[in-house]
Amino acid sequence: MNQNQINSKIARFDERARLERLMPPEMIQKTKAIRHPLFKYFVVQSNATGDAVYNCKEAFLLDEWDDTTGTNKFHEWSAGPTTEVMNLGEFYPLQNDSRHMLLPNDILVAFSRIDLQQNPRWVGIPFLETNKDACRVAYCDEDAQDRDWIWARLDSPTGTQVTVYCNIVDGTKLDEAVPLLSDGDKILVRSVAGTYYCTGLFRKAPEQSVKIFEVQSEATGDGVYNCYEQILDATEWDDTAGDSKVDDLNTTSVEVLNLAEFDPESTYVAHLQQGDLIAAWKKTDDESNDRWVGLPLRKDNADRPRRAFCKNDAGSGNTIDCYLDIDGTGTEITVTFDIAQGGSNVNEAEPRLKDGDPITVYKDGNTWRCYTVLQPTEDCECYES
Repeated sequence: MNQNQINSKIARFDERARLERLMPPEMIQKTKAIRHPLFKYFVVQSNATGDAVYNCKEAFLLDEWDDTTGTNKFHEWSAGPTTEVMNLGEFYPLQNDSRHMLLPNDILVAFSRIDLQQNPRWVGIPFLETNKDACRVAYCDEDAQDRDWIWARLDSPTGTQVTVYCNIVDGTKLDEAVPLLSDGDKILVRSVAGTYYCTGLFRKAPEQSVKIFEVQSEATGDGVYNCYEQILDATEWDDTAGDSKVDDLNTTSVEVLNLAEFDPESTYVAHLQQGDLIAAWKKTDDESNDRWVGLPLRKDNADRPRRAFCKNDAGSGNTIDCYLDIDGTGTEITVTFDIAQGGSNVNEAEPRLKDGDPITVYKDGNTWRCYTVLQPTEDCECYES
């Protein structure tokens, strides 16, 4: 329907109103009985004085029955009188609750009734603009963020973008709640007074059960270490250059007990060094204190025996440079040897090690040591008989 057609229909409404003013009352009632339908359509304009009552304008259907371009199928009679209409969906409003369910441009399909004091009243059934009174499917337009709302699109991934608020039990951030929403996820939403809410309930996610910590230094208690929480480094996941796959999440110091040292010796020597990791979880002690306890993950796989290959023949001193794991190309390390009877030179001990000989080593703190204790040798003088 074009604007001229709309203006023509409005003119007919105006003419009807003019003629009714000239008719005697009994004639008006007769013509209304024939012409007026049982129901009328009203467009909400504003809230009226009473709860659940709205100021409305009468509306009529346009010739947009087959329209697919989003054109409103109703047109309000703006020149017509303002009529108060009660929304039957709010017939028993809450005490001291001044909120109204309807907004401007919502529709009431109403009919006339006489109240107990013989006053004519219009009462109707509400239909919210853009189907707001019905639950609708929405598609998340982003991943969950650190807030209680999310951008979403109505009805399809390319639909109208709206803000959807979510109720989170014991929380305020969607990125810390379950289920964790991601871009493209479907949610069910409903409009309340023009604001969209998710019909589902979210809960604050339980704290991660296991966390990774990196040792920084010894703490006060034996077996307890000052640590920084770690996060996985995504860019290093496929790394083959020997870079660390974890980074500091923050530099907040957390005390963590290494369970491998739960009952340390009275003369205590720390088992872990800076850079070692502890996979830890939270436990409550007998005085209701939250404590972090965990299992150690030594840097360089130091908690298991490793194979090394001598880079050089044994020389003076108690160390030999070696290749770790692979002869000639492995990581170069310096291995310290224990020599019995106070020996101090590996070239004066047995077995007499040569370039390429394999040995078994382990990490003691920051020092690589050989498992085998070498035996000292003495130079002998040979005599012929």
